[in-house]
Amino acid sequence: MKKLVLLNHIDKENHFKLLGVFNSEMVEEVIEKYKLLPGFCNSGGQFNFQDIIFSDSRYIWVVSVWNEDDYEDKIIHQKMFATEKDANKFLQSISNLLDYDEYCIDKYIVNEMEWSEGYIVFSNSINDNF
Repeated sequence: MKKLVLLNHIDKENHFKLLGVFNSEMVEEVIEKYKLLPGFCNSGGQFNFQDIIFSDSRYIWVVSVWNEDDYEDKIIHQKMFATEKDANKFLQSISNLLDYDEYCIDKYIVNEMEWSEGYIVFSNSINDNF
């Protein structure tokens, strides 16, 4: 079984991006690729691991739960599962334990970069663009 990690990025303004599920042996290489992409190369953020799972599956399901406020969503929990059935069971088990506004179960292809083209940062101030 392969050790898989859930890789994410948080920029200097605390914006969260789930980057994908990767074989642990590839993580350093993937981070270096992301660092060259628009948004990631100048965001001043951090790359980190949210969860670890052992699986030989090509697909992994990620349960995300979050709360919404006036400005942005706040992820309060994320967890990976080898099957969609296990992800649904987990979601049912936490429904009475965690206080959250929204949730999703997403299917990810292992070793696929979710933000492969980077991203664009829009400034709040017109002066920041010059």
